Amino acid sequence: MLEYEIGSRQKELFKKYKYIGGVDEVGRGPLAGPVVAAIVVFDVETNIEGLKDSKKLSAKKRALLKTEIIEKAIAYEVGFVDEQTIDQRNILQASILAMKNCIKRCPTSPDYMLVDAVDLSTTGIECEAIIKGDSKEPTIMAASILAKEFRDDYMKKLALEHPQYGLEKHMGYGTKQHTQAISEFGVLDCHRRSFRPIMKYIVTNDDALNNEINGLGRDGLIQFMARVKKMDLWSDLGDRVSIINNALNQF
Repeated sequence: MLEYEIGSRQKELFKKYKYIGGVDEVGRGPLAGPVVAAIVVFDVETNIEGLKDSKKLSAKKRALLKTEIIEKAIAYEVGFVDEQTIDQRNILQASILAMKNCIKRCPTSPDYMLVDAVDLSTTGIECEAIIKGDSKEPTIMAASILAKEFRDDYMKKLALEHPQYGLEKHMGYGTKQHTQAISEFGVLDCHRRSFRPIMKYIVTNDDALNNEINGLGRDGLIQFMARVKKMDLWSDLGDRVSIINNALNQF
């Protein structure tokens, strides 16, 4: 198998297009926090040394590259999609929305986009999806770094509001520290109800379940029950179904 030449696709595209945009997202997997996407626009003269997939860089190196990307890129933009939207749309559609939002707001529209493994042809901008693009094309690497840095900064600020959860360390991912904190302190608004570990905690804990359904109308309660069934957590709910039924009987 031929080895991929880093940046070969954007190099070819610069023969035809003036501005190439790289697009990537970060935060599909965490149990908490938003999904964040970024677009970074380069021209043929943009040169930033040391770009890699953000996951393969140290925090110190990512921070340095973030500053350089912002200084040297023709343009960039970042898009956040919150936990409630993730729960309403699902994580894939929320990721696509974050990408489309940052593209729409980007101060300089690219002539062509390279996207990490997502089809964004509906944006009206010529583009192509590249599998593992964040390890192949510098524009996508730059977008990956910005998305990661902006999301990490957000999670660190959130950690100041909820210091017992250690969000600044795991960034919302389902680590042992995070799941233990959930078991001890409960779920927060920033936790994704469409992710099974969060919903399983809610339906197996009386206080958490009461807190979750408190204030829901009849439609909200029905939607909650539908989610429990869809996530195959009905057996985990067990006798606590009476808590939901009692709430429904109030209407």
